[in-house]
Amino acid sequence: EFLLVPASAFKAVKEKLLEEDKTKKIFLAQHVPGFRECPIPGPNDPPYPSFYFHKVVMQTGHEFIRQGSVTPGVIYVLCRGTLDVRRHKKLKFDPASGLMTFIESEVSGEADEIVDVVSAGSLFGSCPQGKTQEPFTYVATSRVEVFKVNTKDLDFLPPGLLHQIQHHLSCLVSQRLKYSCVHRHFGWERRHNVLYSRRRRQVAVKPEKDYNDSIVKELEQRDLNTGILAGRCGEALHGFRH
Repeated sequence: EFLLVPASAFKAVKEKLLEEDKTKKIFLAQHVPGFRECPIPGPNDPPYPSFYFHKVVMQTGHEFIRQGSVTPGVIYVLCRGTLDVRRHKKLKFDPASGLMTFIESEVSGEADEIVDVVSAGSLFGSCPQGKTQEPFTYVATSRVEVFKVNTKDLDFLPPGLLHQIQHHLSCLVSQRLKYSCVHRHFGWERRHNVLYSRRRRQVAVKPEKDYNDSIVKELEQRDLNTGILAGRCGEALHGFRH
C-alpha cells in the first residue's frame, strides 16, 4: 500500500510552511535583541538562528521555571498569553541538596508575591550565570505559546546573539530583584507626587476684634476719603457737561 500525495497538495503545504517560517523570523527580529544582525546563511552555512526556536503551547498554571531550582540553560520568547513572575519569601535550607527550598507547611502560593507580568514579545529564561538557583517562578496565567530554545541547541546559536540574549535576561533579573528585595522592602514602589504630596500650611485668620483699633480707623478713613474724592469728581464732571 502506498500513500500518494498530489503535487498540488505538497506545493500548498510547502507554501504554508514557508509563510509560517517568514512570520516567525519577523517576530523574532522584532523582539529578540541581536537577531536582526544575524546574516542570512549561505548554502553550506549552519541554519539560520530561527531554526532553533521551537514553538510550544502550554496551558494555564504551567510552571516554566521554579524558584530555588537549578534549571539548565533555556530561553523562551512569549508569543501569546501572559505569565506571572512570582517570588516566594519563605524558604529553608535543605542540607541534602544544599539548596534553598520552599517551606512545606506553607499553603501553595500563600506567600508568593507577583513581581512582574510577562506579556507577548517578552523574553524570559533560566539564569544565564549557569549553576545558579532561580530567583523567581514563572507561571502561565493563560494558555500561552512560546518559542523555546532547548539546552542542547544553545551552543548552535551565534555567539554574538547568545551573548546579547543572556545580557538582556541578566538585566531583567537584576531589575526584578531590585524591585522585589529593595524597592518593595522599603516601600519605594509607592510613587508620591512631589509637588502635591504635602498639604499647604493653612494661615489662621484672626477675628476682627483682635486687630489693632488704629489700623481699623485708618482703613475706615481711607474709604471715606476715597468716597469724598469720587463725589467731587462726579460733581465736577456734571458741571462740565452742562
